[in-house]
Amino acid sequence: GRSVVSAYDSTFGDLVVVRFDETGTRTSIEYIDGIPANASVRAAPSGVRRGVVDPGGNVGKFTSIAVNAAGEARVSYYDIDNKALKFAAQAGTTWQIHTVETGASAGVNGDVGRYTSLVIDGDGKPAIAYFQVAGGPDGKKTAVRLARAKNATPASEADWDIEDIDSAPLPAGPSLPCGGCAAGQTCVNDSPPRCVAPTSDCNPGCTNSQACVSGRCIAKVNAPLPPLDDIPWGVGVMPALAHVQGAYYLSYFDRYKGNLKAAIRQPDGTKTIAIIDGEKNGLDTGDVGAFSSIAVDSGGRIGIAYSDVARRELRFYSGRELTGGTIETVDTGLAGPGLKDFVGAELPRRRWTTHRTLHV
Repeated sequence: GRSVVSAYDSTFGDLVVVRFDETGTRTSIEYIDGIPANASVRAAPSGVRRGVVDPGGNVGKFTSIAVNAAGEARVSYYDIDNKALKFAAQAGTTWQIHTVETGASAGVNGDVGRYTSLVIDGDGKPAIAYFQVAGGPDGKKTAVRLARAKNATPASEADWDIEDIDSAPLPAGPSLPCGGCAAGQTCVNDSPPRCVAPTSDCNPGCTNSQACVSGRCIAKVNAPLPPLDDIPWGVGVMPALAHVQGAYYLSYFDRYKGNLKAAIRQPDGTKTIAIIDGEKNGLDTGDVGAFSSIAVDSGGRIGIAYSDVARRELRFYSGRELTGGTIETVDTGLAGPGLKDFVGAELPRRRWTTHRTLHV
């Protein structure tokens, strides 16, 4: 069928909605937010940004989209300039836009609205899961938040009920010995630690825990993998949201502990939270849980796809509860003898119908 996609135009800093027909041909592109008001039209009005070339607010990142029963799109996204969560609703040929939660409401240096995930319930009411960094008299905290609209056509902040699903104090991220290395470089413990481009002139060869540098084998310094370098620390990063029979299901990444976590919010407001992967019997089992996607069928079976960053693999959890399910590796990332690609990042939302089958 036809498709509708929301995206962030990084050139202009705009929220964009693009539509495709049944053949995959693009039929329209709309710039929804980010065009400055009363700006001069300097190009064709039928073209990109309706002919406006002046920059506006930087909005539209971390966007999520859903379509209601009438075929009208609903979009959640991050206002980068104001560190706020925004919402856009299609109403015929126009769009209604408002802020759901401001960064200022989260306290000193508050930041809300990154990594949004949007669903629409059976009554047409939208709900948004997102990441928050809040400041207060007791210091900063991070949280995965859930904003639930009170009606199907919310028009202001007052039309939303907002709550923390899970939260934790903001930890100080570990200091990297080399401060992070560029692509193709390795951090080695060379008094002091430094970033180097490994060479191939060591004889005998180096071990896996060493790097060859100009004929010398030098111990590597363990550091987070590059794909997570720009991901914030805390709990609630990259939430994914699903809604079934009045309950909200969330999966999200505990960046600090390297765990995949999940939560269920029941219709009466009670919450169940569990660690899905990354920790067993109190022991760390790896850095897992980034880029998750969650789906729940009508029978209550939960499916979560996510990245195992430590092993560079795509993994999948399935079960009727948040505990006791099964975890399997979907893609090992193997690209040849001794070679591994990084797989499982930026997972799209998926539907699943059977225990082992994922459908895009």
